Amino acid sequence: AYTGEYHERYDFRDNGSFTVYDYDNESGWYNDGEGIWEYEGESLTLTYTNQLDVFKVESLTENALILVKPGDDGNTTVTYRRIDSQEDDPDGNFTVVGLWVGAIDFVCSDGRHDLREGKIIFEADGTGMLFHSEEDLHPFNYDVDLKNRKVYIHFDDGDKKVVVTKRPEGGLMLTMSCPDCGSQVCMELFPFMQIREMTVKSTEGYCDAYLFSYDKLRRVCGIKYTSVDEGDMNVADISVTYVDNRIEVTGALEYDYPYSVIYTLNEDGTVRKSVSKTSVTGDSYREVLNFTYDSNRHLSKIRSSETSTDDIIFSWNDKQLNQIEEFEDKVIFGSSPASTPRASVNFPYFMIFRYDDDIVNTADNTALLYASMLDILGDSSGNLLDSAVRYDSDGDWSNVFQFAYEWDEQNRLVMINDHSNYGGEKNYDDDISISYY
Repeated sequence: AYTGEYHERYDFRDNGSFTVYDYDNESGWYNDGEGIWEYEGESLTLTYTNQLDVFKVESLTENALILVKPGDDGNTTVTYRRIDSQEDDPDGNFTVVGLWVGAIDFVCSDGRHDLREGKIIFEADGTGMLFHSEEDLHPFNYDVDLKNRKVYIHFDDGDKKVVVTKRPEGGLMLTMSCPDCGSQVCMELFPFMQIREMTVKSTEGYCDAYLFSYDKLRRVCGIKYTSVDEGDMNVADISVTYVDNRIEVTGALEYDYPYSVIYTLNEDGTVRKSVSKTSVTGDSYREVLNFTYDSNRHLSKIRSSETSTDDIIFSWNDKQLNQIEEFEDKVIFGSSPASTPRASVNFPYFMIFRYDDDIVNTADNTALLYASMLDILGDSSGNLLDSAVRYDSDGDWSNVFQFAYEWDEQNRLVMINDHSNYGGEKNYDDDISISYY
């Protein structure tokens, strides 16, 4: 570190190559380039793709390297300390920076602990936030013990001391002492991936893109929607605001017409009711959906109004969605071996509701589409969907959808291929690419 705020790391490898890492106050360490190094006499030469740096080596010991960096304003002397890469990998093998979900608190009753779900954010500057909701925030500072691969959390009120251990499979384990019974309580946390952009490209000729932005609690606060179809382009800057137990989505489009929706939430954050408005050539249309869940937080029913009996019924096998009954039609789902990622978008519901009415035809599929992108439809299928088949009640036709998935080297879902067949005649392919923050 030098000039008080700038940080960098070099990973020098035996084969003569190197990687340089820079530091960002929001996201932590990031790879800033690779090249070839040579060390001869008092000179260290670093050759990048389009750059050559030569430094004077003022001192080199087992644990410290002092370099003199020439510059237009004079020389800068920088001391680098040796790092055991197995203890502190700047590529992120140990870092806890980011958003994590899982159990974060508990209530003790006679030595039995009722775990409470929530989220925890570790910022790169050593601060963080643990919270159940916007009204239940607990700021903290944390210290990293690289040697033992642990993180120690210190809350502002000094009430709790929490030890965080990084697990080999990538999750975190929070350990607290119970103030009531004195026992140690262990709670699991999992990384929560924030989607940056989702782009849908179809053989039908259209391309839809959703670019997400987030607030300080890592909630979606904006979506920039761009649609291109046969040369015609529409753009919408969608705003998402959180007020008490409501989420308001404004500035959206439905069939190129202005659209907005207000979601009323249950205490656990699932949507209880949606009320949407669409303006079409001066006329305003209103749709209401009501949502019911089972004891496992799985969506079990959607009713289009308070009095309607035309319910959309969801059936589950353990934690897997296997059927939806829509009036007299049915949709049967197959499950993929791949687990559903913990992400800001509910992927199984997105795949179901992103269509107009090809898989499920509710009174307001657009409200369900945005609910899937805000992840407020309850717990998702444990595994991704492998297929969806919608059967006509008369047996005259069926729509068949097959889903395939691709993952990157960090085990993040980056591509979904959706192959659809309508009535055994029309075939289409959609590729959905996904990027992350």
